[in-house]
Amino acid sequence: MQVHVTPRFKQSRKRLSQANVAAVDKALRLLEQNPWHPSLQTGKLNPKSKGIWYCRATKSIRIAFKWTTDIVTLLDVGPHDILN
Repeated sequence: MQVHVTPRFKQSRKRLSQANVAAVDKALRLLEQNPWHPSLQTGKLNPKSKGIWYCRATKSIRIAFKWTTDIVTLLDVGPHDILN
């Protein structure tokens, strides 16, 4: 699976604490290996979200992404409210 990173994701990641960056990196490794890993709690946003998915990095940090067959495009990362 290929992973593409948007500039917005890179900027948001820079704003996170070191502990949260480590958790995000771990979640991304899991996402590449198995998008359905139970700890990620991967899900699709509501039908109006136009194909945006999310996964959990920590209890409060989420990763938003678009997903096609072999490509994941990382859109944003941050507190749970990024998904709203």
